[in-house]
Amino acid sequence: MNATATLLNPSLRVANIESLRRWGHRVGLKARDALHVGGITAAMATRRKAEQVDVLRFHHAKHPNHSFRVEPHSWLRLTEVQATKGIAHFLRLGGEARVLAFLRASDPDLRWPASLTSVQIEAELRLNKGRIDLIIAGTSDGLAWGAIIEAKFAHSSKDNPLPEYAKSGKGYGMAFAPSNGEARTGALLIVGQRICRQTNLRLRSNRLWRFLHWSTLLRRFEIELSGLPDDVEFRRFRRTLWERAT
Repeated sequence: MNATATLLNPSLRVANIESLRRWGHRVGLKARDALHVGGITAAMATRRKAEQVDVLRFHHAKHPNHSFRVEPHSWLRLTEVQATKGIAHFLRLGGEARVLAFLRASDPDLRWPASLTSVQIEAELRLNKGRIDLIIAGTSDGLAWGAIIEAKFAHSSKDNPLPEYAKSGKGYGMAFAPSNGEARTGALLIVGQRICRQTNLRLRSNRLWRFLHWSTLLRRFEIELSGLPDDVEFRRFRRTLWERAT
């Protein structure tokens, strides 16, 4: 008996109608669910696109020289030493303008000078006690300016002799806590992925030091770099550092 004959068979008609009703109900439910899922998917896609736009705007990534526009070195997982030496290398290549951009990104609360001369940049500078990860120093109008940076990925700063590092900065002439109304001309920073308990304890006993997240430093640096001469290798280094440190 073919399908048409089955539907027309009086003895089977009620059962067939009931089967069709159940089938139609299932199809209707699936169609409703499909429409619902389709609506959610479209809304999610719209929201995701809006979120991406917000992220790009927050990072000022629309600038053509932003590091987000290049791929990182996928084969390289930077160590702390490689990171600080890389920063020092590219700051030297960029000259005064790039150095000042980095200093402004490191501490925007400090009123950095418009120009800087006699710039010195050292990574992994050995002292009698410990080793400074990155020191940047220069002069402007007879004053010494700069920053001392402890760069951390997964380690804490519990064993680092921070007072010795600050003393070294003062030896360059930087003023970290000036008196008599003089301006502060130096920054003491621990840069890390997150602030742990040990680092927080060190900061409490070393009040001149401040903690700065890598993500904040690198985001600010990208903003400061916009409009300055750039090159693809520097951008790839910044992108690789971003992927490692954030």
